[in-house]
Amino acid sequence: MQVFPEAFQKIKQINKQRKQINKDPLKLIYGSEFVVLNRGVDYVRNPQGHILNQAKYVVFDLETTGLSPEFDEVIEFGASVYDYQTGTRERIDWLIKPTKPLKAFTIELTKITDEMLANCPSIEAVFPKILTLIEGAILVAHNATFDFTFLQALAQRFGYEPLTNTVIDTLAIARAFYPDLKNYRLGTVAKKTGIIYDERVAHRGDYDADVLTDVFERMWNEAKQQLPLIKDED
Repeated sequence: MQVFPEAFQKIKQINKQRKQINKDPLKLIYGSEFVVLNRGVDYVRNPQGHILNQAKYVVFDLETTGLSPEFDEVIEFGASVYDYQTGTRERIDWLIKPTKPLKAFTIELTKITDEMLANCPSIEAVFPKILTLIEGAILVAHNATFDFTFLQALAQRFGYEPLTNTVIDTLAIARAFYPDLKNYRLGTVAKKTGIIYDERVAHRGDYDADVLTDVFERMWNEAKQQLPLIKDED
């Protein structure tokens, strides 16, 4: 569905050429195929009994050229390596050169251009660094199904063992915590939790990961207040 605007512009261009040679215009028929999975909501995947206030957290976000781990590519890995005990964090930003030029939609959304990626390493070179960074960590992502599936697909493609990290999905948690929100985009949830989200620099991996770290901390504290049985050691 993301390519509908591109398809519209293309058919418009074709019909302009056909009109010049007195041919009937072509009609574009929009359609899409959906696969609906009947499964439970994953707030946390792969729980391993971590002591939460002693665990390593990698809050991360991927920027990609599309939604399919099979056909699309990762062009940015952004992360915030968070130390709960000290409150410190390390901000990570790795740009990645894809095998194909970026589409206009991707450039407009992420503000990442082909020129920015021209001299960047490939995903084959960056992925081992990602594995080292996330080793033994709890991963936190907003819509973790999307981001973690991309990482899992890359691990399989390059011959690594499947990832077994504990993964926390702040999108699923936000839906449970804040059922009255109109949508659950990161900017909306950030506003709900009192975190500033600047749309002018949004949709960059490192910025979104940094904001999500603040959002996650607020949600964690709120959970402990609402559910007194939750402890940092759980």
